[in-house]
Formats: sequence, C-alpha cells, structure tokens
Amino acid sequence: MVDALASEQHVYGGATPGTMTQFRQAEKEYQRSVKEIFKQRRDGKKRFDKVVEKRVDLTHVVDVDRLDSSVGSSSSTTTQWGHIEQHSARGSILPDNARVYSFSRHPGFYIIRRAIPESLIGRMARDCFTSLVQPPGTTNFNKSHGVKLAHVWEAAHEDNMNLVETQETDCITEWSRNGTGPSAQHFLDNLRWASIGPVYDWTSRRYRVDDAYIPLPDYMVEFSKNIVSVVHALDCQQSFAFHPNAALINYYREGDKLCGHRDDAERDQTKPLVSCSLGCPAIFLMGGCDKSMCPTPILLRHGDVAVLSGQARVAYHGVPRIFPEIRKLSVSPEMEEPYPRDCLVGLEDHPDIKAYLENCRINVSIREVS
Repeated sequence: MVDALASEQHVYGGATPGTMTQFRQAEKEYQRSVKEIFKQRRDGKKRFDKVVEKRVDLTHVVDVDRLDSSVGSSSSTTTQWGHIEQHSARGSILPDNARVYSFSRHPGFYIIRRAIPESLIGRMARDCFTSLVQPPGTTNFNKSHGVKLAHVWEAAHEDNMNLVETQETDCITEWSRNGTGPSAQHFLDNLRWASIGPVYDWTSRRYRVDDAYIPLPDYMVEFSKNIVSVVHALDCQQSFAFHPNAALINYYREGDKLCGHRDDAERDQTKPLVSCSLGCPAIFLMGGCDKSMCPTPILLRHGDVAVLSGQARVAYHGVPRIFPEIRKLSVSPEMEEPYPRDCLVGLEDHPDIKAYLENCRINVSIREVS
C-alpha cells in the first residue's frame, strides 16, 4: 500500500494523465543537461563561447547518510517519500559500518549502505574490467563489431595498441601497435555492459541458456547469498531460496543513464535482484508497477547494495545520471561538499582501477536464471 504521505510527495513537472509520466519527468529532472553560452561581439552579433553543464537540484533526493541515525541502531525517519526505517545490522555478516534501510513506499526494497566488504571491492572492480569481459562472455561489442574482444583493459594501458582487423566473424581479437582498427582505449571508453552466466539477449529480452558463457564467480555467489540472508531475516514473510548464477554489469561514464525499466526476463520473478554499486555516486529512481507512480530518488554510493525483492522485484527503476563530483553540479546547499574521492575504499592496491572509477560507475546486478 502506498504510504499516506504520498500526497505530500514532490511531483515532477506537474505531469497529468495523458502527458509525460511521473517516472519520465523524474528522469528529465535529474539527467545531465548542458546549455550553450554565447557572447556579444562588437558588431552586435553573438558568437559561441562555451558549453556549461546545468546544475541539478538534489533537494528531494534521499541521501541515507543524512538521516538522523547511527551505525548499528534501529530508527525510523519520516520523509516526503514516506517512512524510511533503519534496521540494526548488529550480529549480521555485514561489515561493521554497514547500515540497512527499508522504504514504506516500496515493500521488498532495501538499501544497504557500505555493504560490500573492502576486501571484496578491489577484486570485484578489477574482475569487471578483466576476467568477466573475456570470451566467451558477452559485451556490447559482440554485435557491433562481430568479434570477441579480449584483454581490452590490459591493451588500453599500453601505448598505442589498436585492434588487428580481420574478416573472420567468430575470432578472438588481437592488439598491435600496427593494428588498423580502433584503439583499445576507444573500446574501454565505450564499454557499457557485460553479461555473466547464461547470456542475456538485449534484443529479444531473454536468456540464451545453450550458449557458452563465463560462470558467475564463487565469491559473488556467496556474497549475494549473504546479502539476501540479511534481508530475509528482516522480512520473514519473504521466501528466498536464492541460487544466483548470472549477472549483468553496467558501466556508466559521465552523461550515461539507464532508462526506467523492469527486470522481467527471468522466469521466476520471486527471486530477488542484488545490485552492487562501485565508483561514482548515482541517482537511483525507485518506482512502482507502472510509470505513473512518482519514483523515489535515492543517492547510491560506492560500496552500496540495493535489493529488489517482493513487490519491488517487478517495479520500474532506473539511473538518470552519475556524479563524478557533486559540488560542481548541485544547487542544493546540503550537498555542497564534493564527493570525497578518497572514499573509494578497497581500491588502495588497485590505483589504475581507482583512477578510472573516480569518473565512472559500475553496477553489478546479480540474479538467478532458471
């Protein structure tokens, strides 16, 4: 049931039936937008000067770090988005500084702040650029280039490595300083998604279970099971016999977004999604069963995990933008401090990965595919 405070929620753009949906209005409100600046010339004509990014108002965005609560405690905060409850994480398998939040407007939806152990962050981040984007894994380049890209990260960190072009359509790539194809850095900059486990076909929106694939790493299986066990302990009415075997990795650079959608390709919709955030903070929109419901905007940060289960499992959600630096882009006084880049914990032994994630974001959504 929608919380009684729904009448007090922020309404995006005053959308009315028959016009743009509330979810689309929210996407437009938070997505990256730029404007061109012109200067007046002496002859009275205008000339182009520069492009400036518009600042965004984050007043209505839920930032759990700003709720009146402390680590390990239980509390409830009333907001314009309903009640947000912090649950005690003491005695759980979560890191000591983790905090668990549920939202009255979205039954089955949980945010776990700092859920990913520092000991796991570096491994997960590096694997997302190396072992998990190797053949026979699938990325957004398989269809566009008809080849199987291998060792993109390694090649991009060598000087002047380019793709060795070939007429074959089912071969593993080679890189060379004499290659005539696009550079390895070009491919790294344009990496947008990868599929682990049974291959997800983005066109037909189904899993090709007979194709060769990279299995979900054991540590991701164990971690996501542990996360679900924490949620199960909070909501005994949910039944989570969870056997994760697949994941979709999304790579975001500044200006990228993930439009509102439902993850409905999995045959069993009772199994939860465990969504892991690495790198830059992002706005996550959590909606309802259709796009007419005003979505709750939430700030996700490095190391956070979102769990979509129960009713939230089939709800619309999306990411309208990421923030390499909040202070430059926000008009909200409470968001005036910059996102501290030294808070990319767990990456101290991976300086190359850390440098990349200072301006980018990775999301790993772990799931069970029948």
